[in-house]
Amino acid sequence: MMPDSLDEMPPAPLAKATTRAAAAAMAEAESSPAVAVASEASLESAPTTSRAREHFANRDADWFDEGDYDDDDYPPPSSVPRDGDWFDEGDYDDDDYPPPSSVPFIHIPKTGGTSIEDTFHSRGIKAGRFAFDEDDKFLPYSTMSVPCSKWHEPPRSYVNGSFCVLRDPYTRMVSEFNYEKRQMGASHTSCTCSDFDKWIHQMYTELKTNPWAHDCHFVPQTTYTSKCDNILIYQQDVNTFLWAYYDITKNQRTVSNASPHCLHDHEEDDLCKTTKKFILEEWYRSDHELFLNMTN
Repeated sequence: MMPDSLDEMPPAPLAKATTRAAAAAMAEAESSPAVAVASEASLESAPTTSRAREHFANRDADWFDEGDYDDDDYPPPSSVPRDGDWFDEGDYDDDDYPPPSSVPFIHIPKTGGTSIEDTFHSRGIKAGRFAFDEDDKFLPYSTMSVPCSKWHEPPRSYVNGSFCVLRDPYTRMVSEFNYEKRQMGASHTSCTCSDFDKWIHQMYTELKTNPWAHDCHFVPQTTYTSKCDNILIYQQDVNTFLWAYYDITKNQRTVSNASPHCLHDHEEDDLCKTTKKFILEEWYRSDHELFLNMTN
């Protein structure tokens, strides 16, 4: 059933996420549609290792009783850990470790998601819009079924192993402003603080009655991040993440839908400052607080 408004969605986690692992642990703790809000104290003690390591680390030192051990019950392993120099590149074959056919990428509109999808697609890996079947028979995760492109719809529940990108809500709105002007064929020379302020308040009024308008481009980012396993910061974590987990370097990335920041020369104008304050402190306050928590 489609929610009538964003007010019916789970509240965003506002407690300070002291580490990426803490942020992920806070989201993973959800057991109901309501997002558990973790305290700073609980986040400080959030696990930073795998579940298996945490499981054994929490046991007492003398938990192992040799009397309970039977060789027949626990046959020797087929391989054992080796020294750090055991790996021989000559033994490695890419065909033995093929790339995944798809990745659980949650596309938050206007956070660089199209570039990430195109980058994976160029390597034969489905992500975002390429991962959703046209007939909805094979979905990478269940969505909220709202009137938006399927890959823009927020997840219905927590998506294990997923990743998404979080962006400063002000620059996200500037990006959307640039995008809509480009869609209408408008010139960037007409971009002023007055234009931006008028557009922001027009969109704010429209979205009060239809929060899913404009293909979910204005849905708060926390609606997505509360269901996301790994939250990456826009232009800060993405390149490192793609290289570490998928062996994709910065030079191999595809850049799509990029446009110049048309308000760059006007950011110190009083009207632009007022509009920015409205975006950060009123409209997208939860997004702004989460962004600050994860970048400070």
